[in-house]
Amino acid sequence: MATAASCTIFDPAIPRSDSAFFAALSGLRERVAAAPFGGALLSLDWGAGDGRAFAYAVGIPVNNEAERLPGVLAALSRAAARVEGPGLFVFVVNDTQDASRNLIARWAARTGVAHLLLDLSFAPAARNAPHARRLALDIAHACAPAAALLTTDADTSVGPGWIADNLAELARGAALVCGSIGFDEAELRLLPAHVRAIGEAEDEYFALTETLWRIWAGAGANPLNIRPWGASLGIAPAVYAALGGLPTPAAGEERALCALMRQHGLPVVQMPAHDTISSARQAGRAAQGCGETLRQRALAVDLPCDEMLLPVGGLRHLAGVWNALEAGPDRPRLFALYRERWSRGAAPLHHRALLVELERARREIDLLLPHRAVA
Repeated sequence: MATAASCTIFDPAIPRSDSAFFAALSGLRERVAAAPFGGALLSLDWGAGDGRAFAYAVGIPVNNEAERLPGVLAALSRAAARVEGPGLFVFVVNDTQDASRNLIARWAARTGVAHLLLDLSFAPAARNAPHARRLALDIAHACAPAAALLTTDADTSVGPGWIADNLAELARGAALVCGSIGFDEAELRLLPAHVRAIGEAEDEYFALTETLWRIWAGAGANPLNIRPWGASLGIAPAVYAALGGLPTPAAGEERALCALMRQHGLPVVQMPAHDTISSARQAGRAAQGCGETLRQRALAVDLPCDEMLLPVGGLRHLAGVWNALEAGPDRPRLFALYRERWSRGAAPLHHRALLVELERARREIDLLLPHRAVA
């Protein structure tokens, strides 16, 4: 039988138990108030599920997302229905003035899912997506230490297989699963045509450079570029604990986590394109996030592209470095450390420069693989 309650964090009626879930529940006020969050927990809604061990725990930051949450929550329900084991959903509703909290609470009550719903206010320095996601994942891991950790965004509708596919990749030994996402087509059509063109050029160049990397570095080389999105991550729980949790830069926590994993030589995988759809609005909730990038691209054409994109010459240099390293289990870690130092401070390609590099990459592919399609 499911156990649930809605209360303020100061309510003495919160049960005490030796289970990880209730132990974490009892310490929430202190966790929220501690560094790096410096927050105040205003209210808490929770449901402990049916007593079975959690197979996965999903951490979701929420900031004024009432308009999108009905679709987002319905998508989570569909994804959870495809998984046999029970899951836990942790929502960190932070510095929010709309009906987000009430929508989540009604969904949780209707579906009976195990959940923690925190309504809180962060210290000013922590009012950003990285800190909200970090808190959600920290709490999820504390409540279910053995459960696979997943995270998405409150403006993203995950695909029906999102949970199951993440669990499968983690079961195969991945430390981090970076899911691919698409964007809301109706919102994309509202943007100037060049915004879509820039994104398509980036996608093609990523594919071409990955093909060149496999040719120059060898088929056994790890993928050169992994594109992490906060809207779709799966994390091995033991690795999350060992690394000390999610990094909290001002923005780009998913890329910081991916880089940290690779610098430790841990296996990071890119999950193929999914039917996970994120917002393409220009008024995004995260500072320096995807919405801000789309807004800037709508205003100008020749702006910086994805910072992970390398010119063809740089790609060839890195392939030489990889080939010069001694083969063995330490090779990926040493290469990741070298790449981080080598690329530190490098200026990203702008759109016009990207188009030039795109033509160079196409010519290289035509010479090296004249009769084969690009992966």
